[in-house]
Amino acid sequence: MAHTAWSELKAFALQPAAAVEVVASNDCFEVLRHLVRAMTQGSHLILLDADAAARERAMAEAILNSRMCEWANAAATPSEDAPLSVWRAHWQEQKDFRLSLFTSGTTASPKHLLHRLPSLVRGVREHLPAKPRIWASAYHPAHMAGVQLMLQALWCGDAIWPIDRMGYNCLEKELKQVPATHLAGTPSFFRLQMPFGAPCETVQQVSLGGEPLDEALLARLHFAFPKARVRNIYASTEGGSLFASDGLWFTLPPVLKDKVRIDGGEICLHATLLGQGALSPKESEGWFRTGDLVDPDPENSSRFQIRRRKGDVIHTASYRVDPAVVEAALQSIPGVKLAHVYGRENPVVGTLVCADLHGEPMSDQKIRAKLAGQLTPYQIPRVYNWLDEPGLTLSGKLARRKMCSESS
Repeated sequence: MAHTAWSELKAFALQPAAAVEVVASNDCFEVLRHLVRAMTQGSHLILLDADAAARERAMAEAILNSRMCEWANAAATPSEDAPLSVWRAHWQEQKDFRLSLFTSGTTASPKHLLHRLPSLVRGVREHLPAKPRIWASAYHPAHMAGVQLMLQALWCGDAIWPIDRMGYNCLEKELKQVPATHLAGTPSFFRLQMPFGAPCETVQQVSLGGEPLDEALLARLHFAFPKARVRNIYASTEGGSLFASDGLWFTLPPVLKDKVRIDGGEICLHATLLGQGALSPKESEGWFRTGDLVDPDPENSSRFQIRRRKGDVIHTASYRVDPAVVEAALQSIPGVKLAHVYGRENPVVGTLVCADLHGEPMSDQKIRAKLAGQLTPYQIPRVYNWLDEPGLTLSGKLARRKMCSESS
């Protein structure tokens, strides 16, 4: 592990741990140490961002107080000189291990999710690599994607190198210093890194998740990393990593045929795939509605693309505008790094299609001219706002806002 050797992790894992522990940190290695110790001793780890909201901290405190006296671990732990395979087997035997994460999902209020190891390592590949791998991770370590990346590296004895998720063109600079072989982050993170000055041939794999991938970014990734396999991963905080593809189109693996379904164009997950707390009273028959909408392949009904979140469609006049389509068109314009398209209420004309942009500012007229050949007139945004900061969440996703009023 970069900055944290395996021997240091094992030594920390054998130190006494509380039955329940709260860790509020943005430091990958601090989170990793506590995660390994909780898995080793079968305890309950609660992860928070370093600047977590008061509501989440209060929920974590309530969990801490309610479970303080419910646990006693008498299980023997591996010795420090035991091989990784022994430690891995030990972790899988700790049935009392729990991990608490918080997510707002599609609502403004946080939701507590409780995971055990099987749902966390569902997508982990256990084979040991022939050569050491270095994962350059742009995921937040206290969120599901970051936890699963750390577990993937841990399971195979790989190294982790956390990178500045918000940095503009930071990745190309990092790769000149650190010979990372595998990269992981959201599409929004990678859009900030493009274009590369020259192809990087040392990277073997690029893993993306958390947001829809589009053809323009996919092409740029193939140019920047010509020898890398691009993995488009579908995962959620509620269910962990579920399925993946090498491009834009997904096909459900046979093992998930009865556990993942498309209902009304929306991905639904069976309760057996979810962490405790994912289902609300509104979810009937044990199915969780993710809010992720898909477009089927017109030539193959078993394939689909993930395009947008439920409720993102903008209704303007008598038209429906898909923000994902407009964002892809905007991001294809040289100089536009990120685009967020949303609706704004206007008392005169109804709903305006607006766009927040990050990159190299240009005139509205130039943008509209570029879009004219790609979009119909009603899809082209009426209002453009250039942002100094990329506007990413701690998860590395584009910070989206819902319909807002003209005065907001």
